[in-house]
Amino acid sequence: LFLPAKAPPSAGDPAAEWAAFVQDHRSAYLVSMCLSGLAVVGFLVFLASLATRLRAADQELLAVVALGAGLVTAAVWYVWLSFEGVLAWTSPSGIDPTVVKTLLAAADFAFPFPIAALVGATSIAALRSAIWPTWLSYIGLAGAVWLLVGGMAMARSGFFAPTSGARLTGWAFFFLWVLVGSVFLLRKPQQGRAVGV
Repeated sequence: LFLPAKAPPSAGDPAAEWAAFVQDHRSAYLVSMCLSGLAVVGFLVFLASLATRLRAADQELLAVVALGAGLVTAAVWYVWLSFEGVLAWTSPSGIDPTVVKTLLAAADFAFPFPIAALVGATSIAALRSAIWPTWLSYIGLAGAVWLLVGGMAMARSGFFAPTSGARLTGWAFFFLWVLVGSVFLLRKPQQGRAVGV
């Protein structure tokens, strides 16, 4: 995520700027693609652990929703990485800049909704089964709502543009949520009481 180190163009910037950015940061994009590909593999392990824990806590329906939403997220992520990789590898100087911008910005429109479904379904199931602290479930529910807000951000510029603050803060929340959730999933399942929701 932090490669290239310089912020990419925003949604309102001309397509030529997007093409030039990829060409100028070709190596960073290729390294980012490889590291992110490994991260997606780790994310799949997280999903499997999460779904297994939710099913063991008798939250079968929500476990399936969370798993399905997570798999859609991983699929979109891999397609996006493929777009980044092939554009950086081939160098977009000979490609129509509009195509470059479209391929790189496409994921910003696709990611928020399946991520919101994953976080929301998991948070409701966690509230009902107490697989982790209640505070984390409530933060997850608030984060799921914010992810939906970011997914509907369609301004041409500013904080609510598709490639700007609303969606970037959603991304930051999601990665932090996965990290904190992973810590609790690594702990031994508690035999605590389920909480009805």
